[in-house]
Amino acid sequence: MRTAIRTHVEALAEAQSGVLTRAQCLGRWMTPDDFKRLLRSGRWQRVHHSVYAQHVGTLDWRARVSAALLSCGEGAIASHRTAARLHGLLDHDPPGIEVLDMAERGDADDAIAWVSKACQRRRTTGPRRDDVGRLSRLRSGPWLMHR
Repeated sequence: MRTAIRTHVEALAEAQSGVLTRAQCLGRWMTPDDFKRLLRSGRWQRVHHSVYAQHVGTLDWRARVSAALLSCGEGAIASHRTAARLHGLLDHDPPGIEVLDMAERGDADDAIAWVSKACQRRRTTGPRRDDVGRLSRLRSGPWLMHR
């Protein structure tokens, strides 16, 4: 793969925790042959349908979140415990990845309600509770939007 193409692909993958969609690669910089060569050589791996990791091996939690959002498509956002962890309201990675399809729901009220309840139940620390006010002002837009 040419160096300029590799630079563009690596920059996009870095912004998405090392994962990309096939459409992102083929629509901009890569040919189908480039893409197939990376998969056959074992340098890339398939994570979900049309979602690939730029490395082989186990994906870290953030890469799994990014892959889930890319797999769900336009309008997908991290929600509930996943969104809380991304915003530093939880100290540990939740066991699963929770995603809302905003194209179907239309708002982020469920995710905001979960964070508010977690704070009320003291499942988070004092300084982190201060972030709830900031998060509640985000009602007009999702927290982590698929691009």
